Amino acid sequence: MAVQHAVSRSIHRLGRIARQALVAGCLVPASRLHYRTWRRWFEALRDHKAFFHDILANAPTLLETTRDSGRLLRLTVGLPLRLACEILKQNSVRTACAHLIQQSGLAHAFPQRLAGNLPRPRLVPLLDGLLEPGSGRRHAQAVATAWQHIGTLRSPQAIDPAAVRRHVVGCRDFTGTTTAVVAHWDPQGVVDAYVVYLCRQFKKLGWKVVLASGGPVRCEERPDWADAVISRICDGYDFTSWKAALATFPTLLACKELVLCNDSVFGGLGAYGAMHAKMAALPCDFWGITESHEVVPHLQSFYLVFRPAALRHPAFSDFFDRVPLCNARTEAIRCETTLSLWLALHGLRPAAFVPCVTAAWQRVNPSCERWAELLRLGAPVFKRELVLKNEREVSLVGWMDRVIATGYPLALLVAYCNRIGVDITPAIHANAGKRAWPPCVQARYRPLPAASPSPKAASPQEPSPPIGVFLHLYYLDVLEEMLSIVRNLPDQAHIFISTESTAKKERIAAECTKRGLASRTEIRVLPNQGWDIAPFLVGFAEVIPRYPLLLRLHSKRSTYLTDADGDAWRGLLYEALAGSKQQVERILGLFQADERLGLLCPPILPQYADRLGCGGNFARMRSLLAVQGLRLRPDTPIDFPMGAMFWCRSRVLQPWLEQRFSFDDFGPTKETQRDGNLAHALERLFLFGCALQGYTWSRILPAPVDQDGLFSRAWPTASEAMCSHG
Repeated sequence: MAVQHAVSRSIHRLGRIARQALVAGCLVPASRLHYRTWRRWFEALRDHKAFFHDILANAPTLLETTRDSGRLLRLTVGLPLRLACEILKQNSVRTACAHLIQQSGLAHAFPQRLAGNLPRPRLVPLLDGLLEPGSGRRHAQAVATAWQHIGTLRSPQAIDPAAVRRHVVGCRDFTGTTTAVVAHWDPQGVVDAYVVYLCRQFKKLGWKVVLASGGPVRCEERPDWADAVISRICDGYDFTSWKAALATFPTLLACKELVLCNDSVFGGLGAYGAMHAKMAALPCDFWGITESHEVVPHLQSFYLVFRPAALRHPAFSDFFDRVPLCNARTEAIRCETTLSLWLALHGLRPAAFVPCVTAAWQRVNPSCERWAELLRLGAPVFKRELVLKNEREVSLVGWMDRVIATGYPLALLVAYCNRIGVDITPAIHANAGKRAWPPCVQARYRPLPAASPSPKAASPQEPSPPIGVFLHLYYLDVLEEMLSIVRNLPDQAHIFISTESTAKKERIAAECTKRGLASRTEIRVLPNQGWDIAPFLVGFAEVIPRYPLLLRLHSKRSTYLTDADGDAWRGLLYEALAGSKQQVERILGLFQADERLGLLCPPILPQYADRLGCGGNFARMRSLLAVQGLRLRPDTPIDFPMGAMFWCRSRVLQPWLEQRFSFDDFGPTKETQRDGNLAHALERLFLFGCALQGYTWSRILPAPVDQDGLFSRAWPTASEAMCSHG
């Protein structure tokens, strides 16, 4: 398997290199039109990445120019440029060609495969000759190969009725219905919002839904998203959960259509009904979304559909009778890879919504490595492991845009990842982690350990080092919320507050006195310039180096958002950085345990991932980094603590303190100017300072605060996302 994965990765890398070479070749004709003179052309060519980036940045203008020119220029310059843009947009040469062909109205003149109409749903033989009638040589060889793959048959093993608990039962008879049995497992027994959303998509189609969990579950007494909820206490994976459901409700074998699926995918990215309508035209007995040739030819088990001919056939019941009750992952894989062949050997016809089109020697997992194609073809699923670990190193470029385009509430995905403590920063940045430092700060990112250490108690001879807490208060209605967060900090935290008027200073001082914080608080009135960045880096420039560790917060209002969204986002940032005493202790323990850790920032919201670029700040960022001896390229992926709140070591800020900025360098704060100013450029450079000083950085997730593991102020909450999508 390791060799197969290595070969598959190598093929993907070669494909990516070939795709990049094709894009570069398509941009070359447009380069002469863009740079106009040979001198400018050669000067730009010295920096080859900027050479191509500038052409792409001006592609709309260049395309408009070619449209107004002669046919020769449209063909030699405009067409290759459009192809390059489509390849980068679709991340697929075939799909890019298909789009151009369809836009030109010439789709009928090209093969269907080039036009992007294949692969289509169809019957799949699994093995060549397996579905052919008679006793021909090919059929006999296919049967022998199938039995070789299946191997020795297991002995039937009945499931003890006492090992299955009917947690909630609203329906007992499933005769004549279309029923989805959703295999679920969670170590805490949580039924996550994305699973509930999946079940509700089935209920919208008028189906019955059975949630079959691998352990005790916590859910409402009468959920509106399931007709039955059962849990088992016996060992096994998803096949064991399906076996338990079949044993508990024998009438499932009398269904009009039985869907066996699991929670290993984020489901509902599009319409299940449309997919089933396409498959209804095929004369098959059972089908799956994807056909795979990995290990052996089979239909992947994350979504399987069985019709009456398969459900009534003794082979179906016989197979599930032989499903072992054990926690060996190899047995679960064996069940998945042999079910399709087992049923096909008994004369049942399989089909696939997305048949396998790769060569037999390419052992790919289509649900992972062909995720983009699946979404384009209408498969309403996105594999969960791509976001959680992506062990296959599959390219995820553009995954969020594609998921959002289907109408799927991305907050469900984020809420699940946050609940189980998975930072999806690498997934958001796609392949940025492959870049090196300098100047890509993503190379300095390190995920936090699963078990976070507690801070070491300081001995009497070694008092705890002081902590500097820097707060900027412009919106006084956030004062109470901010000071309540400050109460979670240890006693050695010294508080420095900046505001822009004496009246606000007096109000803040009164609140600090009321809360017993006056003795360790200093309040400064500073010019309303440079947003919240200048009061921090200029107003407290002489104070910052005194504290080895510091926390920075401000009264973020986000006036370009609605009040509810802005408040929720600020609350999420506060909770991640100092939401409780336990959270603060965890953060201090992380800094004590890892001397290389330089900065901790809150999680990034995928809804805002498109803001991670330089935007209109590139010119200022490039000049600021040039002082540090770094050359920033336009296509370099960047990251920054969005919201400008974080914990860090004071040395991280040293490169920017050394430049000795003044308030005049920043200019007045203008609500209409959110890009292209010094404050927003510096906000995007905090992680560069971390890397310049030899530190790593990480994202810290808020601690769960309710029984479902969701955050009290997640933006938006998973429940709100589900309600807004029905």
